[in-house]
Amino acid sequence: MRVGSMVSVYTQVQEIGHSSIKIDVEVWVRPPHGQRIEERQKSDGGAFCHGRLRR
Repeated sequence: MRVGSMVSVYTQVQEIGHSSIKIDVEVWVRPPHGQRIEERQKSDGGAFCHGRLRR
């Protein structure tokens, strides 16, 4: 990823539980002088699960 690149982050909720949520995340990057959306490339992605912490 170079300075001036446009970074886009897309998320989608996969599941909502009683005390947790699962989210898919994708990161796409378009070069600094890229004009068309087709010039972007997928940089990274992952699935995240966030749960409530109890004391």
